[in-house]
Amino acid sequence: MLLYISRVQADQRAGRAGRTCPGKCYRLYPSSMYSGELLEATVPEIQRSSLAGSVLYLKSLDLPDIYVLQFDFLDPPSPLSLEDALKQLYLIDAIDENGSITEVGQLMAELPLEPSLARTLIATNEFGCLPEALTVAAMLSTDTFLLPSNRNEPVPEGNCRFLSENRRFSTGELVIPFLHQ
Repeated sequence: MLLYISRVQADQRAGRAGRTCPGKCYRLYPSSMYSGELLEATVPEIQRSSLAGSVLYLKSLDLPDIYVLQFDFLDPPSPLSLEDALKQLYLIDAIDENGSITEVGQLMAELPLEPSLARTLIATNEFGCLPEALTVAAMLSTDTFLLPSNRNEPVPEGNCRFLSENRRFSTGELVIPFLHQ
């Protein structure tokens, strides 16, 4: 997956080269890409990410005059993004057809997770398989790896059982059955 930076970010990175000692900045893309394909400025985070968690939090505040579609955000997201977040929350029973937060939604807002993962944990608790769902939620919620990044470093003894034959970490196939032992 390629993720482009903005021209402002590229200029800022180039400005850091040579700041404290002599240095150069090498850009690994043609100048035509810089002037033609890179955005002028970085799109604010609130406009690039899922708003379901933010909308659920606003709904959980239970303030009488908060209408999410007209909330005064610092960098307002598109109305389409807000509508999509409201649809997502409705589909997972976090809000009702009137846009009011439900009991399940209130519980979801208390969990420090994306609403879809929070809803999954609530449902799996009802079905009696919460430990397995917690494992999956933990794996989906982190970028941490169990193995050292350098292939020459020894693998910690406790992590050896998660290795496949080619010395790669094998996710759910090996971890989840291991937990049942």
